[in-house]
Amino acid sequence: MKRNIALSVVVAVLTAVVPCELYGQATSKKGVFTPEKQMAKQLHHMAQMALQNQGSNPSKARLQIAEILLSESLKLDDTYSETWRMMSQVKIAMEKKDELREVVRGYLKRRPADTSAQMSLVETYITKASDAEKRLEIYGNLLNVGSLKPSVRSRIAIQAAVLMEELGRTKEFASYLKLGLRLDTTNTDAQMMAYRFLRDNDASTRARTAVLGHLAAADPANPFHHAEIAAALLHSGAYKDAVEWFGSTSNLFAVHRIQPDPAFSVKVAENYVRALWGAGRGAEALKLIEAYAKVFGQMEKARREAAKKAGDKKDTKVEEKKGDKGNGKEEGKKEGEAKDKGDKKEIGKNGTRSPLLGLQLHKSLILTSMGEPKKAREAFDTMITALDERDKEDGGNADRLADRIWAHVVLNYDVDKAEGLLEQLKSKLKKDDTRLDRLGGFIKLRKGEKDTARALLMKVAKTDAGAAYGLCLLLDGKDEKTKRISALKEVYLRDPGSLIGLKVFDDVQKLGGRAQASAEHGAVTRQIRTIPEMVKKIVGHRLPIVNLKARAVRAQVGFGDPIEIELELKNVSGIPLNFGTIPRMVLLDGMIMIGRTRQRIPPTVVEIDRKLRLAVRESFALRVRVDTGPLGAFATAYPGTTMQIQIRATLNPNVSKPGTAQQDYVPGFLGARAVTTPILRLGWAGGPDGYKAQLETLKGGDALAAMRAAGSLMRHIAMAEQKDPNRKVEIAKAVSAAYEKMTPIQKAYVQLYVPRDKDLAAMYKSVVVSGVNSKDGLIRIAQIISQSHETTSAVLSEGLREPAGPVKTFADHVHNALVEDDKAKRAREREKEKKKGSGTP
Repeated sequence: MKRNIALSVVVAVLTAVVPCELYGQATSKKGVFTPEKQMAKQLHHMAQMALQNQGSNPSKARLQIAEILLSESLKLDDTYSETWRMMSQVKIAMEKKDELREVVRGYLKRRPADTSAQMSLVETYITKASDAEKRLEIYGNLLNVGSLKPSVRSRIAIQAAVLMEELGRTKEFASYLKLGLRLDTTNTDAQMMAYRFLRDNDASTRARTAVLGHLAAADPANPFHHAEIAAALLHSGAYKDAVEWFGSTSNLFAVHRIQPDPAFSVKVAENYVRALWGAGRGAEALKLIEAYAKVFGQMEKARREAAKKAGDKKDTKVEEKKGDKGNGKEEGKKEGEAKDKGDKKEIGKNGTRSPLLGLQLHKSLILTSMGEPKKAREAFDTMITALDERDKEDGGNADRLADRIWAHVVLNYDVDKAEGLLEQLKSKLKKDDTRLDRLGGFIKLRKGEKDTARALLMKVAKTDAGAAYGLCLLLDGKDEKTKRISALKEVYLRDPGSLIGLKVFDDVQKLGGRAQASAEHGAVTRQIRTIPEMVKKIVGHRLPIVNLKARAVRAQVGFGDPIEIELELKNVSGIPLNFGTIPRMVLLDGMIMIGRTRQRIPPTVVEIDRKLRLAVRESFALRVRVDTGPLGAFATAYPGTTMQIQIRATLNPNVSKPGTAQQDYVPGFLGARAVTTPILRLGWAGGPDGYKAQLETLKGGDALAAMRAAGSLMRHIAMAEQKDPNRKVEIAKAVSAAYEKMTPIQKAYVQLYVPRDKDLAAMYKSVVVSGVNSKDGLIRIAQIISQSHETTSAVLSEGLREPAGPVKTFADHVHNALVEDDKAKRAREREKEKKKGSGTP
């Protein structure tokens, strides 16, 4: 019953939120700014400061501080959506799932178009289900909530599909999967799940490729998806098309600065080489091998050095075996890539399981094809030397020995030696291992013992392409040429992209024949060619994906007024996109101009992942406060001075010329840049004596203006520009006198601005003492914020001596955070001394 009530609540909330302005401050009093809202703004800012420079894993004490400050902020003003959003992030970090639900609901009332938040709210209810059947019931009900965006319902459907798969209910799994795909074609989880399902259930290559095309269109900048398309084309025999996709794969890995799993890197390298060979570009394939050899050579060197340093041969052997037998499948799954069965089969039987060894075998075969027997033999000898070195390291293993024998016989080098190695292999493999028959048959074939060779090869030819190729070589008479070409073509159709497939392809051409792929493989090629050109050319042509705009919400603001900009992101790619493709990070920096003086503003980062999907030409706007953090520190400086502020927004930023005077931030891959028009931040009127107007405002009856004036004046005397001691005393007396007549909200605000400097703080002794003696919790919390910059702070000590309650709790958290800071500082100093002592720069 409780669960149904909870579900009805979320349904009601999601149904009630009607479309409105994305910024979401939608109340009739949106433009009215009150003392409560002013204080709420400052508490939000203080929460940001508590978490600043804490990285992605803030300490528990810092999170607790931010949680209390945001809670107090929402009590004063619950209309600001970003406070709700920040609170939700804090609740997630603190793993308070039950409390998270109400916070996300509060945020969605202000930002109903945020599909990421919709999904977060949905998940808080799903995780409450105690068993699978209850979860399935919740999934079913949520899928019927009309106010949930299709992109959200798509992800709900996929969660249900995953659960059905775990339960072994294949029919319902397929139904939910189909629904998830229909609701949102950009749902990469759905597309990948469909691809794996078809692959693992031996669906046709044509069916798998159709889904693969949707997957690439859903996330066109994902190099793993490009690699899968390239592999599909390679294994269909479309070598020229495969070369293009392998090229975009390599470029995407480079621009994303991704270092994939080594086994996956090797497989892509070998596939790329074979695609070039099949496309008639053997010379380019050889150059590519040399380029890869340098990279993989460095990897081998690093591996050897690490093994030598560890001095643990046993671990090295275990690691070698893991690397040998793996095909990068599990790592690839993590990155979103699905391995092709042809690749998996080839690595298991005909691969050489080392970054350099497989490429050397490819090199030998290509050079042989190009009529360069001497160079081919050199490449083979290089490979054998490397195999010997590996054997010395770990004592050798059966897979590598089988690969060595295969290289000997397929190239027809030192067959007698291969025969001796085969005897060693027999003691390492099971008697029914098909490799024994294939290798034995090939040895007999090369030695001219045709009948014995045929008998051995025929035993495994139906399942082993290498053995089937050997049977083709037995048809060597003049009268057998036609039969041999026909037999080679049949072997080729098994897998045109495998090493055997390429060798057969080359043999057929040498014999004057023409190997053609099957009709299904032709359909695969046609399907992949229907993928939008933007997907294939996303790297080389740097086609725009999104446009970014930035504008000032108000072109002119006064000192202490909020400074906001609006960021607008628009999909201009021509296809629907998800936020796996669209970069999530925008860096804000800029310039402050005071007369002819220009001051760079330190950067701050804004995450803009408020959507799950962005349709073609769809855009969304996001308002961002810039008078917080480093930007705010500069924007609120020098109260009496008029300044211009220009904000620059950079989507997916990269650092250019790092460590130099010209260091800057530039848009990275798929990034963009926008600059606001200058924002005029007015200073106090009346020049150097403008503070006098603020003193008059302090005495006036406007509560909001008076508290702002108090904060401005107290900040003013702490600035480096103000050296006049008489003015400091005049301001301190005026603020202290006004404080006595203020409301609790005003007093709490003023407490935030009491200077930390001991000499300046002494001028406000009456304000500090009044705060310590106050029974108002918010006043005490505000005072602890401003005055507790060290564990020995008198104000903090008073808070710690409080009886159990909100003030003591807050003081405890601040004390814990300061202790953590002290420990971190001492650790940095010790590390610095350690480096200094060792002579490390």
